[in-house]
Amino acid sequence: MNALQHKAELAQVRAQTIDVTNFEDKLESFKTGFARNYEIAGKKFQTAIDEIDKSINHLQKTRDALLASACPAKLPSWPRLSRLHSVRRRDRQLRLAKLKALPEKSPDLLAVILKEGRV
Repeated sequence: MNALQHKAELAQVRAQTIDVTNFEDKLESFKTGFARNYEIAGKKFQTAIDEIDKSINHLQKTRDALLASACPAKLPSWPRLSRLHSVRRRDRQLRLAKLKALPEKSPDLLAVILKEGRV
C-alpha cells in the first residue's frame, strides 16, 4: 500500500513539474512576443513622428514661399495676406470693369459672361 502511495505522489509531482515547465515556456514565449511587438510599435511611432516633422517642414517652406511671392518680405505675415486679398479683389474689379465696357451694346453677352463665372 505504501508503494502505491509513493507511485501516486511521484506521478502527481511529475505532473506538477510538467505544468510548471509548460507555464515557464508559455511565459517566455509571451515575453519574447511582447518585446518584439513593443519594439515594432516603437519603430512605427518614431517613423510616424519623423514623417509628421517632414510634413510640417514642407508646409512651412510652402507657406514661406507663398507669402514671399505675394508681398514684400518686410511686412509681417498677416498684413501680407490682407494685401494679397486686396490685390485679388482689385484685379477682379478691373476685369469686371473691362468686361462691362466691352459688350455695352449687348447686355445679353454680359449676362452670359457673368453667369459662366469668367470674371
